Amino acid sequence: HLNAHSGTTHKSSMIKIDKRSRLEVADTRHRYGKNLRLYYDKYLEISGLKGMDDLSYDDKNRLDSFFQWLNSTEVELPECSKKLLEEDVVEYLNTEHERSKYEVRIDSQGLFRHVPSGELLDTMQKKWLFVQRGESMFASEKRILSPRLHHSSFFGGGDVHAAVLVRTHLGELKELFPHSGHYRPQDSHLCLLLEYLQGRHVDLEHVHVDVQRVFKVSRFSKDGSKGKKVDSLWMVNGLWVLHFLRHKQKMVSSGLLDQLTIRHVDNTTGMDRNLKPSEIKKSKMKMDTNGLSPRLKSCETILVIPTPSKLDRSGHILESTSKLDFSGISSCIISDKSGGGHTDLFPYIV
Repeated sequence: HLNAHSGTTHKSSMIKIDKRSRLEVADTRHRYGKNLRLYYDKYLEISGLKGMDDLSYDDKNRLDSFFQWLNSTEVELPECSKKLLEEDVVEYLNTEHERSKYEVRIDSQGLFRHVPSGELLDTMQKKWLFVQRGESMFASEKRILSPRLHHSSFFGGGDVHAAVLVRTHLGELKELFPHSGHYRPQDSHLCLLLEYLQGRHVDLEHVHVDVQRVFKVSRFSKDGSKGKKVDSLWMVNGLWVLHFLRHKQKMVSSGLLDQLTIRHVDNTTGMDRNLKPSEIKKSKMKMDTNGLSPRLKSCETILVIPTPSKLDRSGHILESTSKLDFSGISSCIISDKSGGGHTDLFPYIV
């Protein structure tokens, strides 16, 4: 990772471009990835390769064959004409000179500044693209008209340490959204970015961070339609988010989460059993912001962990009996396995 104090860079923490955007990166013209995928699906269908698309994004020979077909075919798709395909491109900045006009830095007071002008960065209530690689940082308003400017633009689709959206006012970071369709940052990437910002004197206590991905907030409504990320925002104090992610990483590395079991209770049939490891992935249930969808109301999935300590009625830890460090964890999902039943369950580990 990028150490907030030493500035050293570790490649293992860098984010690779999402597989769905690899067509756009591989394309010498950098036509918009969403449009390319439509034609790629058609190519797979014509070639009898449908169903193998997850593997073929990494197959250079297959990609070469696709682009040869694409540049010569007369196939037109109703969702995207060839004219639109050719005109809708993404700008890729492959040199330091091309990137320089978007460069930003964080000054000694933790304020963002536009490097070319030296002025405080103010996004004027808009969410701007922010990309970081090592000590290099770039920010710009997203451009949705051709030539588009996306997260993938700044390093030509190469690996980065951070790809998010930010809102600043007179240099002060106000909001951070870990949203990037091109890079899809994970919890570990968000944690490292928050640590980096904290090490640069950014006051995280006054930054609001969207945690809808961290807490797996579903974007599906009861009718099955999928909403936009902007409709599912869950903004939380940045310092709290950093502490939460650090605790989560500690629990994972300590082996605590390896002790989890999952109980599946079907209130219709009366079935009550522990899921096998192979079934756990299949048991994921999505909730929308209004509660359980109708088809899930008759079932519940209970997360069970060994009781680590004595709790008060609100789930707060009174006395830790575990060798693991639970300091700072204010509530847990707890079940007493010894008696065959379970106490009240609390929805978050915080």
